[in-house]
Parts: sequence; structure tokens; C-alpha cells
Amino acid sequence: GIGHSLCAFGVKGGVGTASRRCPATGGPWTVGALVAANSGEPAGLCVDRYPVGRLLAVRPVDPSRPRDFAAVVATDAPLISEQLRRLAGRAALGLARVGLLDEATRQGVALAFSTQATRSEQEGLDQLEMAGEETLPALFAAAAEACEEAVLNALLPGSPTQGLGVLPVEGWSERVRQHQQASSP
Repeated sequence: GIGHSLCAFGVKGGVGTASRRCPATGGPWTVGALVAANSGEPAGLCVDRYPVGRLLAVRPVDPSRPRDFAAVVATDAPLISEQLRRLAGRAALGLARVGLLDEATRQGVALAFSTQATRSEQEGLDQLEMAGEETLPALFAAAAEACEEAVLNALLPGSPTQGLGVLPVEGWSERVRQHQQASSP
């Protein structure tokens, strides 16, 4: 499949998924992400804003390799096309936060769609139903977080292929936990 030849952060990349539940007015709603990870320099990998990549003994990525990504965000919140465009943009922020979207990324796409119809018939008239602007910040944060986690989920279950190793997990998970505890109020 698509994940077979992907390389992210100098190790075997792949396709990952993640989701978040958003309690909001009119909700709760769910935001899910599917990300194909094929970019990022080893030193740029961050987990919950902790620079894990600096701890990894991974060789730099061959500069001739394609550097790209694809992210799809799905939600059951009733969003119109402009809101979905903004949701996809916030998903890209999560990809940048984890280090997948960097200055060497050549191309990428982030798309968002809603599983809820935004129109309903009532007494023969079309009526537009959509989530209010006040609910969007929670959905934006959920999209960024889900994309960030989807990248990590694409890396962690990897198996070596085509001369690429897998993401080493020894040694950095405890440092991330310590960073999270120190950062939490």
C-alpha cells in the first residue's frame, strides 16, 4: 500500500490515524485525522513540543527523496466549506508542530470534510444548519492535535524496509513525560 515506501524523520514512515472528541455547543463532535507521513528531518521530530529528534541516533534524510505529506481531517460537526478550509489549515499546524511540515517539504495537501449535511428540508424550504463560530477553536485544536498524533502513530508501528530503520523508542518516552509534567499547570 501507500505506506510501503514512505520515509519520515529518517526512519520508516507510513499512514497513521488519530481522533479527538470535542465537547462543544451543539456537540459533542469528533475530529479524526489520517496522515501519510513522508517528510521531516530527524532533528525536527517533536512529541508534545519536546524535541525528541535531537535524542535520536538517526542519519539525515537523503536530500533527493521526495518530501511530502497528505492529511485528511473528518468531523461530524456540521461545517460549511469555509469552516472546513480553515479546519484543514489548522491541521497543517499540527503537522508543523510535530516537525513533518518543514522548510524542506516540497508539497503537501490537507483536506477536511464533514459527515453531516449542512442543509435540511423544513416545510419545503432549504435551511442552512452549521456550527457557530464560537465552537471552531475547539475543533481547530482537535484537528491540530489529531494530525500531530497521527504522524506519531504512522512512525511507531513501523517495520524496517528499503534500507530504512524504525523509530527508536528507547530513552525518550520518559523525557517526554517529564516535560509534560513540568509544562502542565
